Amino acid sequence: MVGSVFAAMAVVGTLLACAREPLTLGAGETSETPGFTLPDASTSPVADAGLDVDASVGMCIATQCPAPLATCTRRDGTLPDYACLTDLSNDVLNCGGCNVECRETSPRYNLQMTCVAGECRGVCKPGFVDCNGIPDDGCEANTSSDDANCGACGVHCPSGVACLNGQCGCPPGTTECGGACVDLSSDDFNCGSCGYSCEGRPPPEDAGPLFPHMYLACKDGQCKAPRCVVRDLEFWGDCNKSIDPDGCETDLLRDTSNCGACGVQCAPGQKCFDFGGSIACGCKPGQTLCTGSPGFGDYCTDTENDPSNCGACGYKCPVLANSAAPVCQNGRCKTECVPRTADCNGRDDDGCESDVGHDPRNCGGCGILCDLAAGQPCIGGRCLTKECSGGTTQ
Repeated sequence: MVGSVFAAMAVVGTLLACAREPLTLGAGETSETPGFTLPDASTSPVADAGLDVDASVGMCIATQCPAPLATCTRRDGTLPDYACLTDLSNDVLNCGGCNVECRETSPRYNLQMTCVAGECRGVCKPGFVDCNGIPDDGCEANTSSDDANCGACGVHCPSGVACLNGQCGCPPGTTECGGACVDLSSDDFNCGSCGYSCEGRPPPEDAGPLFPHMYLACKDGQCKAPRCVVRDLEFWGDCNKSIDPDGCETDLLRDTSNCGACGVQCAPGQKCFDFGGSIACGCKPGQTLCTGSPGFGDYCTDTENDPSNCGACGYKCPVLANSAAPVCQNGRCKTECVPRTADCNGRDDDGCESDVGHDPRNCGGCGILCDLAAGQPCIGGRCLTKECSGGTTQ
């Protein structure tokens, strides 16, 4: 029945001026309502689809929502903005009827409620499975950590072997520490044993002095291997090949004679900076060097296409209501309305304010009116109609 209702609505789209394709307008754009020409029945999309619908049937104004749509009040009891907004077949707050809510179960069941064909159904949350087939305990198995259902129902890990990320135990050469598999022989934060960190520890007596910008890394399960500090926003190198006495003396992030590595020299006028995680000189062709926020350094970007630096460093394209993410084209910001919305008032401050999928004053496009006095709703960008009784039109 629902299919036939929407098939009839498709025919209406070829017959009524109110049934036009939804517009996608840029901010501030306007458009005129197109003219109407009765299509030839042999080329009608409905006829091509093989539906038994007579394109010459007279259509009249309809005011009742076609199933499964309905006009349901909000949870606070207020009326919605437009008629026929609620789909009773999949709305968890109005499942099968207005205000019939699919209520969430206790978190211990690991279920999330959905509405399918107008009926409330529980489905397992991601990562959880109902392995025992008992409804009373819901989706009881976490296959990423359950030793008896590791990765899938019925997969048992050997005694004493934990299930980690859906696999029994850790790969050879690694050990489970805090739910992760690590190499105790070289992991600076689990050196020799779980939780033993080399960071900030004084050198052992037989290791000698620790020189500037160096730390003792984990080697063979002990914090004893002197290395240059390379972490966060610190990138140090030993470019003079002499640890004693200056340690790792070269700042590879800022030294234009040793940019990213010893001996890499920047061209005159270029700077050395962190470019997306790798250190490089200057910028690529077509990019501009912009000053970063404190603590993050400078960066390169294409000001012709970067919405965060559109036309100039730091100029961010605004995000308007009911609009897609703004884009930058040729150094100018451009925003498109999301489907079923339009900028009908031409104002930038409220974005794409019109819901052309449901607004009877702008049904399918700006200024296209349904019969407001009769209460004719707008559904899917088309003014709702029905076949006329007695073959007359209205």
